[in-house]
Amino acid sequence: MDLWVHQDGPIGMAAPVAEPGALDAFLVSLHSADSPMRAYPPAPPGWEDAEFGNPRREITIDIGGGGSVTVPVSGCAGKVVEQLYGVDAATFHRTRTAAIVVSKVLDQVIGNESVADATRRWSTCMRRQGYRVTTPDDVYELFKDDVEGLLNSTRTVSHLADADAEIGAGDAECKAQSGLATTFARTLIDVGEERLRRNEGVLAAYAKYRKEGLERAAAIVSGSFPDDVDGGS
Repeated sequence: MDLWVHQDGPIGMAAPVAEPGALDAFLVSLHSADSPMRAYPPAPPGWEDAEFGNPRREITIDIGGGGSVTVPVSGCAGKVVEQLYGVDAATFHRTRTAAIVVSKVLDQVIGNESVADATRRWSTCMRRQGYRVTTPDDVYELFKDDVEGLLNSTRTVSHLADADAEIGAGDAECKAQSGLATTFARTLIDVGEERLRRNEGVLAAYAKYRKEGLERAAAIVSGSFPDDVDGGS
């Protein structure tokens, strides 16, 4: 999923499903209020051991402000991270969490009036192209039918790829016309350059993991498994 709906930042095409709650929120949006989610049977014996390992290993990561997050790094939960990103699960989760904490500076950028004005121009441009969106995050909803079709096998990966290419072209054109991309970059430098530079290594490492994850996901989808993934050569 991350292969098609990833983003490089808050002005990207959509929220990455790797972010907490993103996939759940999206799946819930696929079902109307009068069409409840299908009830699943209880997990079979041994499921939790397989998913999280036995013994179960977890790491707790400080997220600042007195808060922390605990994530499993053993069992299938840890192995899938290692196979997708090519790095041990603990390192990935620590790097990712640090990058997310640092990126909170982006909230200030998004709230800047010049960025808000450019976002409104972007929205007007997208609506002229037939996409009823208000902010770049809304682009996520444009994939709803294709993703739902992929989940229920009525559409293929190629359908989703075609939609991604078409919407992506419109998104890029409107970002250029509205000045959203340049306004965002300029405001980012003004507001958060010092903090981002202090954490440049963390952000670069996370970007590297994300890039490798997309490449490895593409290989897995195509059947060309990386050597360290089960099923590979």
